Amino acid sequence: MPASPEGYTTVACPEINATVAMPEDWSRHQFTRQEELMQFWFTREPISGDNPLYETGLEVAAYRTVAALFRAKSAEAAARQYITQLRKGMRPTSTLERSGRDPFVAFQTTLEHPGGQVAGRHMRPTSFHFSATANKRTNVLYMAMFETPTTQWERYKTVARTMLDSLQFDPAFA
Repeated sequence: MPASPEGYTTVACPEINATVAMPEDWSRHQFTRQEELMQFWFTREPISGDNPLYETGLEVAAYRTVAALFRAKSAEAAARQYITQLRKGMRPTSTLERSGRDPFVAFQTTLEHPGGQVAGRHMRPTSFHFSATANKRTNVLYMAMFETPTTQWERYKTVARTMLDSLQFDPAFA
């Protein structure tokens, strides 16, 4: 496993052959909805249950059946489509970035949601850093979303960047 920055610990997600650097005082949670979807949360607050609620943290999900879930022909097309749709529904606070090293291609952006009723619950204004990474070789799609209340973004944006930059995926995972 890669070395962690000071104050972080490297956490393995063997179910999706991934690792991430998580602040030492945060918690890791896992939820498997179906064979084709695995989700992990790395949160500042302790959470429990299959639908965790938290204020500050990173969610990482791996989708194995991209075409069925996103009606896209490839993981790369789904990644681009997902980030583009998010940018239409929230206020972009950065440009859309495309990056990656073969076999991966990633699309990233930061956004703000103004708050209000979302999925039946009240949501306060929230800042997000979204990343959608496609493995072009295996057609697996990884989604990563760091979120925190907008009033806390300045405090946690370095944590978000550290966690997202530390994410490593196995190019052979299918």
